[in-house]
Amino acid sequence: MVTFAKPKGEKLGDMIAKRHAQLEDIRNPAEALMNEALSMTAPGRGLITSGNTVQGQKYGADVYDDIGIESLGIWADGIHSNHASPALNWFLFKFADRKLNKVQRLKIWLESVETEIRSTLNKSNFYVQFNAFLRDGGSSGTASMWLENNERREVTDLIIPHPREIFIARDKYGFNNTVHRKYKMTLAQAREEFGEKNLSDEMKISLQTNPYTEREFILAIYRNDDPMAKLWPPLIRRRPYVTAYIMIDSDKKQMASGSNDDGTLMKSAEDSLNPIIWGPRRNSDEVYYRSPAMDGIVSINRANTFGMLDMEAAQKFVNPSFMAPEGLRGKISLIPYGGTYYRGSIAENQIKELFTPQLWQLSEEQRRVLGQYVKNYFHVDLFQALFAGGIDDKVMTATQYLGRRDARATLMTPILGGINFALSQFFDRFLRIEFDEDRLPPPPQEFWDLADGSFNVEYIGPLAQAQRRLASAMNIENALEKLGLAAQLFGPAITDGVDPYLLADEIMDNSGLPEKIQVPFEKRIQAGQERAALQQAAIEQEQANTENIQVDSLSKVVGMKAAG
Repeated sequence: MVTFAKPKGEKLGDMIAKRHAQLEDIRNPAEALMNEALSMTAPGRGLITSGNTVQGQKYGADVYDDIGIESLGIWADGIHSNHASPALNWFLFKFADRKLNKVQRLKIWLESVETEIRSTLNKSNFYVQFNAFLRDGGSSGTASMWLENNERREVTDLIIPHPREIFIARDKYGFNNTVHRKYKMTLAQAREEFGEKNLSDEMKISLQTNPYTEREFILAIYRNDDPMAKLWPPLIRRRPYVTAYIMIDSDKKQMASGSNDDGTLMKSAEDSLNPIIWGPRRNSDEVYYRSPAMDGIVSINRANTFGMLDMEAAQKFVNPSFMAPEGLRGKISLIPYGGTYYRGSIAENQIKELFTPQLWQLSEEQRRVLGQYVKNYFHVDLFQALFAGGIDDKVMTATQYLGRRDARATLMTPILGGINFALSQFFDRFLRIEFDEDRLPPPPQEFWDLADGSFNVEYIGPLAQAQRRLASAMNIENALEKLGLAAQLFGPAITDGVDPYLLADEIMDNSGLPEKIQVPFEKRIQAGQERAALQQAAIEQEQANTENIQVDSLSKVVGMKAAG
């Protein structure tokens, strides 16, 4: 059996620093395209390779056409507003164990959890940070989302690191199994994160003189089957992921820490991969994701080049190049109403244009076509169609609007497949944190009896809800319409194949009717049986009354005949 052992004299912190250098080599080929996409669609975010950034620095000096910036904004805002809007009940939960979804008390409790989570998301910074998460994915291709329990605010908050901070590797199935985050923290933040005892003596001294001094750190996350994970204590590596922090110097070498003699500042473990790494798509032979901005970079650069040429042409027309005698150097005034004074003849001092400039400008149609090439990569027309339709939209009812929105939402399946997976991971971790911190409504006894206290639920997003509503409505309407036609030919007995109670369940569930206002299935059956019994009794009573009337009539007839 082959075992993993660290080289003699090498600390865990040194090994993490070496592993990070290897991860940097993996990302290096992708950085040029990531930088180009960021500079053309999200210049304010900064570049991947910018190193020491200057806060408040001006970005976007090389952008002459903002169609890339505009398209990314519509793309990110379109996904955000249609897929995770605080104005909508955009998510539902279902138990992973299907039999639990049939227990009404558990379903009512899960709906109360949904209500609580909606309130918690409004309290947290989710809706602010989620848009930044989408913009990172739409521009650089690779976005990351960290979830942490904010004890001061008693809520789970999000951190969206810059794409330059994230380094990843993946397993043979294409799932991320290694994540490094290289970023800077002030010494005050480091003390808050690690505790003062884990800081080196040098850091403690600097902390007293200037707590805002920045140092560079690496957070390393490995799956517990990684050979490196064997260097963590056995109790820690029982969990799926192990983590460690180190501090590095300008030469990317591990620096000494405080209490740990292995070169790490802190070691721990996680039940799931934190952060959540997402991108719109990823090629099977690549580690990093690709974005609409990367796919459309040729069209974006073409629009930007024409924008630059358009500006240059206008500048040359207004301020053309000229040629003048050497004697007039520094004496020519080209400002409005400016005067240039000279001695001698005009011929000796004449100022001439190098060429006769022509006013060349892009037409509105040319601008539209160039812009449309870029918009196609970001599906701008699709997102705009989700809010606007034909002329008849002005007179649509709310039900008609929702139906049309559901139908159009199904067209977003290729776009939203990846983000649905990321949101599923998000809710898995978010719910676990809230559940562990005892911030969710207390579960009923059935939760402990049937689920063994295991909180395992599935996220159902707006796309899945729309598809389910649309498919269910079409199937039910189609079946009932055909059964109605068949009943006219063969009689009402043909509808005996439809259980009205199960049909009602299907309609109520897919229409989103809250479980707490639905009558339990057993009570509905009992009420139906009682109603059927009353109807049968009424029929029997009516028959008895009819028979009595007939007997009375017959008796009268017999009496009249006897009297006659």
